[in-house]
Amino acid sequence: MKYRIFIFSLVGTALILFGCGKDELVSPQLTQSEEEAVLAKKGDKDDNGDKDDIKGPFKSTVDLNAITNPGQVEQIGGKLKIRGQVREGPFTAGDLEGTANVVFDAEIDQATGAGSGRGTFTFKVTKVKGQVVRGGWKGKFKGQISGPVFSGNFNGRGRGDLEDTTIKGSFTDGPSGDNFFKATGRIVKDDDRDDDKDDDKDDDKDDD
Repeated sequence: MKYRIFIFSLVGTALILFGCGKDELVSPQLTQSEEEAVLAKKGDKDDNGDKDDIKGPFKSTVDLNAITNPGQVEQIGGKLKIRGQVREGPFTAGDLEGTANVVFDAEIDQATGAGSGRGTFTFKVTKVKGQVVRGGWKGKFKGQISGPVFSGNFNGRGRGDLEDTTIKGSFTDGPSGDNFFKATGRIVKDDDRDDDKDDDKDDDKDDD
């Protein structure tokens, strides 16, 4: 009798462990904390997405009213010269979320308000077109000043998650010169940029 009970117990244990076949093994149960960790990791992967999702046209507005360093300001021969002025502020609308920092040089005719400006910029972004990122772009800008309005072009190389991308486009601070700069342009992956260069070379060969 004890022998039969032992056999039935052994068979029952085997059925529980192996079910009707080896493909029906019971998955181990995760604790609540383990499930939350798995879901969080999956969420981070989904949010980071693919750089193909962020490349292409973009537009954004950045508030650069805050002057964190006035730089060197001089009046020489009817011209206002600014060197090393630093401005910072958040992106307030559009496809970029994060902050911008610019270092600005300018020369302005005080009689006409016309002049030119140039400098460097650093964009630190947390989202691009809804995709979570850790990185940004650093680059240069230059443009023309007409009265209160400053408009021009910019170009920057990616950092962090965006290290293999380039951002480029144009900017203007609107008709009133309110230092809310509206930027439009494109985000380009470096391999796409190389393809464009190859196409240009092929066109040059055809012209020859």
